[in-house]
Amino acid sequence: MESIASFIKFATGKTLGIAPYIGQCVMLFREWNIRNNGSEPYSAEGACNLWTTRGGHAYIWDGYNRIAAGAGRYGDFTIWSGYAGAYPNGGYGHVAMFLKDNGNGTGQFLSCNPGPVSVRTLSLAGILGHLRPKVAPPADQAPGAAAVVKRVKVKVDGAKYRNAPRLNAPVLQSFAAGTEINLKGHVTGDDASGKGDNAWGVGAFTGGYINLSTLVEDTINGLPYLG
Repeated sequence: MESIASFIKFATGKTLGIAPYIGQCVMLFREWNIRNNGSEPYSAEGACNLWTTRGGHAYIWDGYNRIAAGAGRYGDFTIWSGYAGAYPNGGYGHVAMFLKDNGNGTGQFLSCNPGPVSVRTLSLAGILGHLRPKVAPPADQAPGAAAVVKRVKVKVDGAKYRNAPRLNAPVLQSFAAGTEINLKGHVTGDDASGKGDNAWGVGAFTGGYINLSTLVEDTINGLPYLG
């Protein structure tokens, strides 16, 4: 089984799935199962059906423990109802990978639809429960295990996570000005402006690289040097 960090890095920026469900949230869950639970590739017609059928009976996933609504844990797949709360969408619901509780009624999740897979802030309202892998993924820099997770705000519209601290490296994710992101450290890379802006932040969840000059707080204070 791969680590959560490895899966996040693989999935970020991608539109996953098979027709006619390409880009739907359940395709992220399906992709995890294909890569890590080979016998359980099935997703569901609607995300909430991962938790219950229309008759009210729970789906049984051999590779998961069912955790009642409440605090999620890093790597859980969280399922929303679709009838109330964060996703009142006629009952289809939503599913996303839980990363961190922000402590204010929202959390950080690996999610898709709308848009490609990315780490985003979602409301905790309307959660039915969590599917937790019975076999714990290999340890990685999970929130709480990482030495530092610093929350910063994007200053420049279109600022980008790249897969290396290089100006021409492939883009993993783009951000609008004002977006809050989480960093776990910094590295040295390309000079973005020719003025010595060669410090790049490293995403706490994706492992993507972003030039610190594109952030409201472009300081490296509080961020460990990662090499």
